[in-house]
Amino acid sequence: MRGAECWTDHRLVRTSLRSAYAFVPQPENRNLSVNLTSAAWAEGQTCPAYVQPYRLVLHRSQIVHLCRFKAARTLQKQWDTLSKAVVDAAVDTLGYSTRKHQDWFGSNDGEIQTLLNERNAAFAAKLRTPAQRSQLQKRLREMENTWWLSKATEIQNYADANMAHQFYEAIKAVYSPKSHSTHPVRTKVGITLIKDKKDILSRWAEHLQELLNQGNPVDQSIADQLPQLPII
Repeated sequence: MRGAECWTDHRLVRTSLRSAYAFVPQPENRNLSVNLTSAAWAEGQTCPAYVQPYRLVLHRSQIVHLCRFKAARTLQKQWDTLSKAVVDAAVDTLGYSTRKHQDWFGSNDGEIQTLLNERNAAFAAKLRTPAQRSQLQKRLREMENTWWLSKATEIQNYADANMAHQFYEAIKAVYSPKSHSTHPVRTKVGITLIKDKKDILSRWAEHLQELLNQGNPVDQSIADQLPQLPII
């Protein structure tokens, strides 16, 4: 594949593999939240375009849950019925929110694709085009710097206006949520796996203690019997 997007004189080789893998079912009870940003509900300001549809859906939902609400004997069951009606109406009107990672490359996708097409045309005519390469890299660096400056200005404006929610949302959108993964280790015998974080640290401490703190089996008296040469 001569048109691989990397600056190298090697040629990318593509192959087809057939691999069998186990299907991992996704849990049904995922932590989904209502997309409140689509209705511009920041700082208590509601969008008029979503108010009337929400009221209609909530009204229909209340009719469905009214019988259940009256039949509920405890206050907790009545609250569960009422809260379910409110949440269902919000989900039907606004939908769920989806978290998308932002980066400078995706925000300039159209212009970057045009530059890449021009570079590929020149690359097909001549494999090595230093001028085209430097122009493309320069333009990419300019777009990256412009995007980061724009994001930094936006986040700084949120900080100056004491808009904490928008401030942290903008930071998480740029850097994405941090993933915390645990890598299990085997026990000393090597039969079972340790998955608890504290136990994993203890096992590593035990392993390094046995690996590094070992006595020297060499008899030190042998070194004293070696002939000493004069110092030059």
